[in-house]
Amino acid sequence: MNIIILFTILLLAVGCDAPTTSRKVNPATGANGFSQDPGTTGATSGGNPTTSGSTSGGNPSGLGVGFENCTINPQYSYDGLNYVGACLSTVTNTLIKFKLSNTDFTNKTCLIPMHEYMQNGQPSQRYIGNPVCDFHEANVVYQHTFTKYANEQNSTIDGIMVMKLQITTPFYNCMDAASNYVNSYCPYYNGPDYVCMSAPQNLYCYSGPNNYCLANAQSSMAALCNAFQSNYSSVYVPFD
Repeated sequence: MNIIILFTILLLAVGCDAPTTSRKVNPATGANGFSQDPGTTGATSGGNPTTSGSTSGGNPSGLGVGFENCTINPQYSYDGLNYVGACLSTVTNTLIKFKLSNTDFTNKTCLIPMHEYMQNGQPSQRYIGNPVCDFHEANVVYQHTFTKYANEQNSTIDGIMVMKLQITTPFYNCMDAASNYVNSYCPYYNGPDYVCMSAPQNLYCYSGPNNYCLANAQSSMAALCNAFQSNYSSVYVPFD
């Protein structure tokens, strides 16, 4: 069983760009729901669905063009009990197909597109597009085309974060904590250099936030992310 918890990576993902909250869709109201894959009718043994047509022609998965080598068997637990499996299209880099092991018509499940990158020599992640949230049936193959943010069009979707709708707010609070802190408490100081040099404890410098401020931003992010990890269940599903 493959279970990957994100927060060994999250605490390294400290950036100084504008907060992403300004461009994020509200998961509760602004995200389109899941769409059932029109070419599938359910699940068979081995984790691959049956289809309404032939699987001949080099498409053993039965999931259509771009998913020929996809094994969609749910194997990542997002709440300790239920599982999700997902694949990214090799043709359309925003299209995914996924399946969950449980039925839930009470609490929506959300998928958030993530990008992997290196920062200061360490692996890190950030969310790069709108989430999608919906109710779902067990072992039904769904599909969704993510909408990436305008400034992330060249970023690849390398995996998805999966969690219940009610914990998306603390997740985004964690992910945005460092940039929110920098933008709130570390404004650029457009004055003489000697002010910063003579008072290094200040939260700003002539050229931008200083290391003291950035350390505080890291601490803010660590506190919120550790709280999220301790109190809530989620999982990162990577696309190989």
